[in-house]
Formats: sequence, C-alpha cells, structure tokens
Amino acid sequence: MKKITKISEAQKFVENFAKNNKWSDKPNIDKFDHLHEELIEMSKHLRYKKSKEMSKYIKENLDTFEDGIGDLFFALCRLSNQLGINVEKSFNLVTKRIEEKYKKKVNLKNYNPNTHLSNNISNSPSPLRESPRIFVSCQNLFSISSLEYFSRAFLVFE
Repeated sequence: MKKITKISEAQKFVENFAKNNKWSDKPNIDKFDHLHEELIEMSKHLRYKKSKEMSKYIKENLDTFEDGIGDLFFALCRLSNQLGINVEKSFNLVTKRIEEKYKKKVNLKNYNPNTHLSNNISNSPSPLRESPRIFVSCQNLFSISSLEYFSRAFLVFE
C-alpha cells in the first residue's frame, strides 16, 4: 500500500476501499454512532485518572491511541464521503474560523464593559443601568463577540 501523506489521499483511499468492498456511500446514522463509539472507547482508558496517571498510561499504551485515532479518521473520511464533504476544505474553513476567533480574544483582567459592549450599559433602559457590574466566568473562553453576547446574560446585581 502507498503511504498516505495528505488528507485528500486518505479520503480518496477510503472512498475506493468502500467501492471495492461494495459498501454503500449513502449517508448513514450508524457512521455518527461509530465515531461516538470510537471516542468513548479511547476515553474509557483515561477516565477517572489524574493528569500524571493519564500521561503514564498514554505513554505505555500509545499503540491503543494510535489505533483509535486511525479508526476515528477512517470513520470520519467515510462519513465525509457519505455526506459529500471534502475533509480538507472543511478543515481549512474551521481552521480559519478558529484562528480569527482567538485573534479577537479580550484580556479580561482589564475588562471594562463600557468600552467593549456594543451598546453601552449606562444607556440601557433596563435595571442594567443601576448595576453595571458584570460577572464573567471562564474568563479565557470568551472572545469579544461572544463576551458581548454572554455578558448580558451573566449580570450580577448588587
């Protein structure tokens, strides 16, 4: 077998493998379940372990995770073929979106809602005007745009 070095080659290999084995390439809910099962199978090895235990287990059982990741990728290519999705194109689209999202992160240690919110709280016709203090949990998870959205939901009134 030729060594596969590109995502598109892997997807084409899976497509040809399915055709040669007369597998249907119609969308199938079982493929979603297969991906889920593979993830659960790998996660069982790490569940209820502390960080050091996980690291040790992974090093000692790397072949288990390599096999699991391979199964996941094969199944993902299969599902993508069934749905008519180009895996490389999808990966590039999501990569671009994720990069843009994390470029917009806010340093919340110096967060001032009146400078970051598109509608200034002090101009709000609601009780927000009396309590402009905002409680933001999970500081590092929010980008500016999601922070603007969620900050209205997580208000702490004193």
